[in-house]
Amino acid sequence: MSRVKTIIALVAIVLVVIFALQNSADTALKFMLWQLKISQALLIVCIAAIGVIIGLVVGLNSSLKASKNAKELNKSQAELQRMIEAKDLENKKLMGQADNLNAQIENLNNQVQQLQSQLQNPGVTPQDFNDSVDALEI
Repeated sequence: MSRVKTIIALVAIVLVVIFALQNSADTALKFMLWQLKISQALLIVCIAAIGVIIGLVVGLNSSLKASKNAKELNKSQAELQRMIEAKDLENKKLMGQADNLNAQIENLNNQVQQLQSQLQNPGVTPQDFNDSVDALEI
C-alpha cells in the first residue's frame, strides 16, 4: 500500500510540474490591500505545496486521534483482563466451596441411609435410634 501511495504522489508531482511549466506567464495576485506580480508556475507550485501541507496536518491529526483511541482501548482491555482474572479466582474459590458442600451433602445422605436401615431393623430400640440421630454431624 505504501508503494502505491508513493507512485501516486510522484505522478501528482510530475503533473503539477508539467502544468506549472506550461503556465509560466506572470500573473497579478491580489489579496485585500496587497498586490503582487508572480509567475503562474511559482504560484501553482506554492498552492500545491500548501495543499500538501494541509493534507499532512489533517492526516497527522487523524493519526494522532487514532493512536490516542488505540491507547485507550489497550488500557480498557488491560483493565477488563484484570477483572476477568479476578473473577476467575473468585470462581475457583466458589467451586472449592461448592465441592466442600457437595461432600457434606454426600456425607449427610449416607447418614440418612444408615438411619433408614436402622429403622427397618426390628432389633433397634427407640433409644438406639434417638442416639443415632443425636450423633448426626450437621
